[in-house]
Amino acid sequence: MKRTIRLVIMIMGLVMLLAACGGKENGGTPTPTESEKKDLPTYTVPDLRGMYYGDAVSKVRQELERAGLTNVSVVCIWDPTNYDPAMNAKIMGSNPEAGTVLMDLGAPITLELYAAEAAPEFVSPTVTPATGGEGKALVVYFSATGNTRNVAEMIAEIENADTWEIIPEQPYSKEDINYQDYNCRALKEQNDKSARPAIAGEKIDLSGYTKIYIGYPIWATQEPRIMDTFVEAYDFGTATVIPFCTSGSSGIGSTGTRLATLAGSGDWKAGKRFPGSATEEDVRKWIESLQQ
Repeated sequence: MKRTIRLVIMIMGLVMLLAACGGKENGGTPTPTESEKKDLPTYTVPDLRGMYYGDAVSKVRQELERAGLTNVSVVCIWDPTNYDPAMNAKIMGSNPEAGTVLMDLGAPITLELYAAEAAPEFVSPTVTPATGGEGKALVVYFSATGNTRNVAEMIAEIENADTWEIIPEQPYSKEDINYQDYNCRALKEQNDKSARPAIAGEKIDLSGYTKIYIGYPIWATQEPRIMDTFVEAYDFGTATVIPFCTSGSSGIGSTGTRLATLAGSGDWKAGKRFPGSATEEDVRKWIESLQQ
């Protein structure tokens, strides 16, 4: 009986010692008290539904940086079970869900953003499912910040064209395209002419398209290397191929010529550069000039 009482007292003492140490385990950080928690940085998960995945990831990372939370990792999860062409590449939810308050308690946190995008082994990533059609126009584009996407959608509206977005297998984060950092991913790729970033999803069928617009941003005066990946993977046949780009200042330069050379097929025309502020009227005038 005495031995049992002594054992119970020892266990109780151990529990009290752990509590006094703030729940330290294996040398871990003590759990903050309620008063200490008031001074810790916090972040409330926003409702990101409907935002393109690239924009959403960049937005959250910027806000986390401003809030001072360094223990939160933001990842985008493709969810083929909820595939919806109308929501393609857009956020459908998050884990933790919107409204959840994240706090830096020392332990790493992962914020998962779920996008209504086909997984690589599922359906090809398209904004408007493009299956080909005699005499149809197609707008293919890659957009990291949304500027090229805006112009592409205006072209598609004017031309009544299908669209197909080039989505990188490894999405570009804000840090990846930070040109102030000479070691950023984008500049490393641009400085390596052999770089060929992988494209997510299945290939698109170009048969039947007689006019194909190809859009991209200008990175370090050149087309992004993922565009080289794209044109080298397809036979454009005799289709008319019209490049366009968006940039803050750089022109389209020789990017269209370089893409035509890499493609080795298609009837490539001179391209056009648009600023991020391009309007539908700007785009319409350009398209009309192509028909003259």
